[in-house]
Amino acid sequence: MIKKRDFLHQNQYLINAYDFDLNNHEMLTAITQVKPSLANAIAHDIASNGKSVAEIVDRTMGETHMQDLAKFILVSSLADVPNALLGLTLQETIGYLCEPGKDITRVKRALDEFAMRAWYLHTDRDGRLYFQNTRNLIAELNSLVDSYDNESAKKELRTFLEEKFKPTIGDCYQKVLVFPAVDEIRLSEDKVTLVIFEPYTGGSGLHPDLQKFYENEKYKNRVMFLSGSRSTMEKLLHAAKEHKAINEIISRMENDEKVPANNPQYQKALDKRDRIALELLQAARETFTQLYYPAKTGLLKADFLMEFTRNEYNGEKQIRDVLMQRQKFTIDITSDSFRKKCEDRLFTQKEMRWSDIKERAAINPLWQWHIPTALDSLKEEMLKKGIWRENGGYIDKGPFPKEMTSVQIQELRRDDETGEVILKITPLYGDKVYYEVDSVVTEASTLVENPYEFRTKEVKLSFLCVDSSGEHETGEPVEWVNKIDLKYRVYNKGTNKVVELKSIPPATIKYTTDGSNPRENGGIYEGEFIVPENCTYVIAVAEAKGVYSNTLEIKIDKERKEEVDIAVEKPLTINRRVRTNNTKETYEELDLLKKHNAKISDVIVTFYREKETSGDKGWVELTFDFSMKIDIDKLENSMDNIRSNFMDKGKININFECNSIHFDTGQNFLDWVAEKKMDLKDFKEQEIVQ
Repeated sequence: MIKKRDFLHQNQYLINAYDFDLNNHEMLTAITQVKPSLANAIAHDIASNGKSVAEIVDRTMGETHMQDLAKFILVSSLADVPNALLGLTLQETIGYLCEPGKDITRVKRALDEFAMRAWYLHTDRDGRLYFQNTRNLIAELNSLVDSYDNESAKKELRTFLEEKFKPTIGDCYQKVLVFPAVDEIRLSEDKVTLVIFEPYTGGSGLHPDLQKFYENEKYKNRVMFLSGSRSTMEKLLHAAKEHKAINEIISRMENDEKVPANNPQYQKALDKRDRIALELLQAARETFTQLYYPAKTGLLKADFLMEFTRNEYNGEKQIRDVLMQRQKFTIDITSDSFRKKCEDRLFTQKEMRWSDIKERAAINPLWQWHIPTALDSLKEEMLKKGIWRENGGYIDKGPFPKEMTSVQIQELRRDDETGEVILKITPLYGDKVYYEVDSVVTEASTLVENPYEFRTKEVKLSFLCVDSSGEHETGEPVEWVNKIDLKYRVYNKGTNKVVELKSIPPATIKYTTDGSNPRENGGIYEGEFIVPENCTYVIAVAEAKGVYSNTLEIKIDKERKEEVDIAVEKPLTINRRVRTNNTKETYEELDLLKKHNAKISDVIVTFYREKETSGDKGWVELTFDFSMKIDIDKLENSMDNIRSNFMDKGKININFECNSIHFDTGQNFLDWVAEKKMDLKDFKEQEIVQ
């Protein structure tokens, strides 16, 4: 009845509980007579002629630690009286196992393995291990596993693999399909799909159905397949069933039974879930060993080895790494080599539709994969740099004919009193600029002597740029048209209302007092005039050489008024110069305009720098013309960029000037006036446009 050991007659000092041979019928009968309810526990977990859990664990590890330990726990579980203390702690069991010449360093490992497979082993709140005639978590787990079919296992496996291969970064591939039917695979031009497919065990290579699908697919460069050649699906499906079962048990504990977090069974379930997840990953590692990706000669195969980092697995990263090693995926999308590859493999004609180029990226297996926005970003960059050109949805990569000469005209200053404008004349693809007043310019016309400060009061000018080297052909003349401003003043002369009009620069002024269109019905203005008694509006317009000013509508109020009427809800513009003298005043003025929802136009910001040590001076000027309404925040960002990029050292003084301020509402204007401690009387009626 005592288990025979080779050394028993020589070295046995004491007979211990683990020396009982439970595979001996008489000993088994003696033990089960003490506590008959543990018969199942003994048969399944402790001793069953090599088939019990403890015997299997020991056979795997090549020792007897687990059988010895299980017998100790069994003896401590035999008490069958009320409130009996059952079981042993881990420390106690190790203490009982100690004897000369016995290596117990691997006991904990054996016990962990045993606890994850035994059906009748339980743990109390104090951590004492004991056997009980009640199936534990592991037994329940196995029962659930037996109840699942392969379809439910595949469903669990799909969810698991979709999570492990989810495209979080989304640059290498953007979609995952796990175990789809072939006719469920739908490829698109703008997404790469990873298809995880069951291994084909009927031969070598990819499943024939997938191979046929690929050969008939248009978007060949938008799919890859992860599969294998080993028949390990049964092991994988079993692991998936265990994964489904343990999650179901934990969910029940948490949601239905409200088991506390420190409950031993709950903690054991969490540990078991971690083990099962690792086993499932390991089974997947053995199953999915080959990655097929598109190349010039068809689908190429790469060995795929799932690597774990601290029991964690990032499938997307490992797919990405394999494809980078095979140069199928690249992160180099900003260098000039990326443009050249695009032009060699996709953009193969001088001029192509952009949609056709992008479609080729999806069709041509030679094209590398990259982040989905890379091609559009390349297009924007090439167009911005002038390397490519776009016309009606077509992209032209050149070579381009030599550009014809032209002229770029910028308005730098405008004198609102005299109408004189200072222009900056920039020759494009040439070195000489000629101009003509009121007629077509030729090379016989007057040469622009000072293109950086060209002064004029003319209404129309024509400019022509010439390249004296002859490299660039002379382009068409560029016409510049001046702006005609029409101003007015209404004042009282005795009992009469008098209107005075002024055009800047000088032009013919026509006006009406009956509300009709002055262009068609207006009389010629020759000087100030008395407003007829029944007139409520004077309407005027100025014209010179076919260029018209804005049409001016002057409301005539017979009663004397000291200030202008403001409609608080309507937008309002004031045409009045605002200037500052230093940096502090500039930012205070801008903050005030921003506070009252204003935009500005006809703006000049000048930065003066003086280095305190050397005395070197310099200046930068930021100019916006009258046609642009400038957002204050964006202006300040531009000012900050200029300071940090060009004037980061030395003392800086910033002056600001604008000639038009645009308020969202009349109320914003009134609030601005009040905060500046001004009065509406300070404004001329013609300065306010509403």
